[in-house]
Amino acid sequence: MQQLRNLIAVISVFVQNKIISRVKPLRPVNLRVFYIGGYWRGSNDIVAQMLHGLQKTGATIFGFNTDQNFDALDTESRSYDRGNSGPVWLRRNKLFPLILQFRPHVIICNAGGLSFRSQDTMTLKKLGIKFLGITLSEPDVYAATTSKIAHHFDVFYSNDKYTTELHRSHGIQCYQGIRM
Repeated sequence: MQQLRNLIAVISVFVQNKIISRVKPLRPVNLRVFYIGGYWRGSNDIVAQMLHGLQKTGATIFGFNTDQNFDALDTESRSYDRGNSGPVWLRRNKLFPLILQFRPHVIICNAGGLSFRSQDTMTLKKLGIKFLGITLSEPDVYAATTSKIAHHFDVFYSNDKYTTELHRSHGIQCYQGIRM
């Protein structure tokens, strides 16, 4: 009787191993990220360094350098000061063709007061695209800029503890990230 149980156990393990060997392993989806930021200090700029770090994760990245594409920025007739005096809106006609061709899972707007306008954000979210915003200059830019754009993002990162709490008090999923 014991030999029969052992034989059944061996056959059971053999059958399980055969079944498992035919199961194809799950492959992680290759994350596609559309990364928008200005690298005005060149390759040593923190926004550029964050892009390089993201590239090392294995995600597929489309880097859009706003310093090489000023025509993609709308400052509402203010001088371009990297979002210190108000939001820097991203122009739909310049970015949508690139985004629709690349088909990202996530759009990251890193620093500079960058954001799409509400209608454009909603259009892209309907396509399943998530938005992540990063600010590196709070609390200085909170009143003029980030308080006006943070609600466009699914997740927002601030470098400042106090303004992180302010964003949260307005229902924004905000976390304190890099401390400058």
